[in-house]
Amino acid sequence: MLKKMIKTSFCALAIFVLVPTLANASTWGPWQTIPNASGVAVSFSQVNDSMCTWMIRNNGTTTLRHLEFSYTYTPAVQARAVRGAATGYDLLLSPLKRGELTGGATEFGAETGRCPTTLVVKRIEWAH
Repeated sequence: MLKKMIKTSFCALAIFVLVPTLANASTWGPWQTIPNASGVAVSFSQVNDSMCTWMIRNNGTTTLRHLEFSYTYTPAVQARAVRGAATGYDLLLSPLKRGELTGGATEFGAETGRCPTTLVVKRIEWAH
């Protein structure tokens, strides 16, 4: 019993220490419509000085079945060969019903000191 309590306490401490403030990203920007994706909005949060995350919300009238997008950012740590802006690509992991949102640090993020200004839609598919 004592061994189990110690193990549980150790795991809880490890999670607390190893998981940065990403889960507590509480300062979110306003919802903004994504260009070329009427009915889809994004909100960004600068979690700390080197991490940005975002949420996507379906404001449309049907289920958003698929969304592929890109975003431009300046990497927090510049590689020797990479200077300036970089482009990241991502997609929704599952369909979003009308009014639902998804995202945050467990799903979307970029190592950058400044959040992207928007997302650029590469492919979008709505349910009929």
